[in-house]
Amino acid sequence: MIFVSLAASPEIDTKKSLKDEIALALGIPVGSGSSRRSSSDLPSEIREVIRLRQIWGLVIDEFHDALLRSKQEQRFNMSILKKLLGPEYGLKLFCFGTASARNALKSNYEFKRRFHEVALDDWIESEEFRSFLLEVEESLPLKQPSHLYSEEMVGTILSMSNGRMDKTLELIRRLPVMP
Repeated sequence: MIFVSLAASPEIDTKKSLKDEIALALGIPVGSGSSRRSSSDLPSEIREVIRLRQIWGLVIDEFHDALLRSKQEQRFNMSILKKLLGPEYGLKLFCFGTASARNALKSNYEFKRRFHEVALDDWIESEEFRSFLLEVEESLPLKQPSHLYSEEMVGTILSMSNGRMDKTLELIRRLPVMP
């Protein structure tokens, strides 16, 4: 799975590019590949890494910030997403953001009819949360199980993330094995 954030950069003149963020998430230097391609084309390096790593999903945090881009860049980003979700790659798309994030997907008729919105409540200590953590753990290439779903880990994760999905995923991605 690929995790990217479209959060607006603190530097006013710097806006994140979906293609660049995907490249960074895959460990590919930004700007690699043919610069002659249109902004909506995926460099061959990105295509190959997705295939070789058998990546099946794309998680985009702060998706509402996609609306801060110019209309042309919004169209390029939607074109990139269509390619990644299409038959060639078949990636699953998970978008997180504020209530305005739904407007980004609804701005394109094809996306509007393909996707449905699920509002997520903050996590609480429950069997559903433990099951989610188990699935996340099973999808990670770990040398040893981390037991994210254990009582101690669930309590630690909830207290550090306040039950927020983005904070939970960020915590899992950033922290090595916790005792």
